[in-house]
Amino acid sequence: MTRRYAALVLAFISAQCGSVGILPAFAQSASDTSLVIGTVRESDLVPNAAGTGWKTGEFALTLQPEASIRIDLESNDFDPTLRVYEIRNGRRFDIAENDDFGDSLSSRIRFTSANGGDFVIAVDAVFMLDEKAGRARFRLSVANEERRALPPPKPLDMTESMTGTFAERDEADDDAGLVQRYAFRAEAGQRIVLDIAALPSVKIGSEPPSLPELELHRADQPGIELELPAKRRTATAARAMTILPGAGDYILVVRQSERRPGTSYRLGAKLWSVAPQTARALRVGETKAGEFTFADPQTNGDFGEDPQRLYQEWSLPVRRGQALRLELCGADSLDAMIQLLGSTAIGDRLLAQADDLPGDQVASCGLARRNSVLDLTIRDNGVLRVLVSPLRDVGPYTLVVREREVPLASAAPGR
Repeated sequence: MTRRYAALVLAFISAQCGSVGILPAFAQSASDTSLVIGTVRESDLVPNAAGTGWKTGEFALTLQPEASIRIDLESNDFDPTLRVYEIRNGRRFDIAENDDFGDSLSSRIRFTSANGGDFVIAVDAVFMLDEKAGRARFRLSVANEERRALPPPKPLDMTESMTGTFAERDEADDDAGLVQRYAFRAEAGQRIVLDIAALPSVKIGSEPPSLPELELHRADQPGIELELPAKRRTATAARAMTILPGAGDYILVVRQSERRPGTSYRLGAKLWSVAPQTARALRVGETKAGEFTFADPQTNGDFGEDPQRLYQEWSLPVRRGQALRLELCGADSLDAMIQLLGSTAIGDRLLAQADDLPGDQVASCGLARRNSVLDLTIRDNGVLRVLVSPLRDVGPYTLVVREREVPLASAAPGR
């Protein structure tokens, strides 16, 4: 009778609190891995099998649409990292991450779930402060939060540069400096190119403002930041670009983390429709002219260590025994690179070899060189895929391929 009475009381409390999404902390067992808004969880991370650290602590959280929450992680023993993943169709999508809030023992994440759903809150230990103790005790809390309504984003001008000035009213709703937002619409297969520069302060003796950061989001997924790699950056200016992940509305956030109202920046933006790449014919003895533009495709890291690198492709038939020199010259000191991929009738057989560095060989894996001149010895019949890429700016270039005279002793191809 006592157990039945206790169960009825607990069910009544759950029903009353469930209507507002709050469940008292005592209603969760210590072994439960779920979180509810309004609860505080104290726990330890479990050491990994090697004894070199801890396993990630994970907690499930379900949110209603338009729920705005604040997640706080505190520890007395370790430097924590806090991550939030959204579960969609059984897969995890990274929503937010923070490994430092105020001091090295705390983390905080604020976010709004537009559509609601299931989430995973992950706790990691970055560094053990007391290795002898071996403890990784933490306190995790989730709370509702009233978020200040942001002003509507300004339209992003794609025809000419814009000037923006940060003000006190631009305080970010996530406590991370000052932000100004811009809205634009893109079609499928478009690349956005952004140039931003910090403008000097008009106040005499004031420190120069730092360069604002750029963040890109889909309008319907404001909590997910899209990749926007910088292709050129100095202390006061930067260029960033990316191919957008589909047609739709986007939000560009210009963020000043140091909170200096009155400082200004200049922002330029342009959309380019990316054309599919087709290899152009190249023959030994020819000089070809080309021009890099922002409509060129990008490598996405497939052909080297630099992701999202623009490229153009040339197709060069070669035969066994040739000694070739490739020269790439950019106008106005354009900095560019040559990359070679090979195809032969017998798959991955060695097709070409760089003369200055014998270890640089062209099979299916290819080779990449920033040299403007590349000497090759052709080891087999086949076709060289010659990829040329600008390292920073776009512009015209010339590509020359010619045969070299080599001493007879080194002219015979080897294996």
